[in-house]
Amino acid sequence: MTPEEIADSLRRSVEIESGKPLVVFKDPAVSGHGSVRVATPDTAMHVLRYPPSADVQLPYLTAFHCGMLLRSLRAESPQRFDLVSTAAMRTETQQLIQAHLKTSGADVPESLIPNLCSQLGDGLGIQLRSMPIAIRVDHWLWQQYPSLQELQRTNVSRQLQESMQTLGPSVRALVPLRMLNANLAMNCAFAMFWGELWGEPELAVPYTLAGFEAAGRQLLEMVRSIDSHPNGDRQLVEQWASHLNLTAWYRTVTKQ
Repeated sequence: MTPEEIADSLRRSVEIESGKPLVVFKDPAVSGHGSVRVATPDTAMHVLRYPPSADVQLPYLTAFHCGMLLRSLRAESPQRFDLVSTAAMRTETQQLIQAHLKTSGADVPESLIPNLCSQLGDGLGIQLRSMPIAIRVDHWLWQQYPSLQELQRTNVSRQLQESMQTLGPSVRALVPLRMLNANLAMNCAFAMFWGELWGEPELAVPYTLAGFEAAGRQLLEMVRSIDSHPNGDRQLVEQWASHLNLTAWYRTVTKQ
């Protein structure tokens, strides 16, 4: 199958298994990997938005997001979950960020600090919720759909390059160590996965040199050892949260 045929096939699977259409929009307000709004009992459709710059990558992006949706749909009801932040996350991250900015010298206007706190706290939760499962979905796509690999590699290579920015001094000036370490450990696991799959272990070297080799390997081992069926995804996210010392900030809840 061509990449377009793969994307169409997976899109149809989502629509059949969920009973709702998946609508795809080009949206200039969206960046990176695109985003999906999953249909609820009260909404008529799933919505995938992608940036105009990703036109060429659309078959892969569609396949990837459909893979993520299908894992959720194929989990038994008690194992279908959302990740929510706790009150402690809001309070503690704000305290950490405010204290960090006072010592780092980052020039952040006081009026922008609440938005920065929300951005960093929510972003870390999104990464925790998506990255371990994304590794499983990407591995499945790589194995099952060879004709998609060129687009997949281009997109993932861009992700890996963008993630490297978190090692830079500008990010360290903004992000408290506890939050940054969790982010970098997850980035390391992601880089290790692709480095091993592509035979390019150097992809993870910047993270291993920064001290995240052990944490990255432990996270990646969880992806491989915890039940690979969609029913195991909830446990996988919970185990990542525990290993990263994030259980006080984020918790899984069963989807209604």
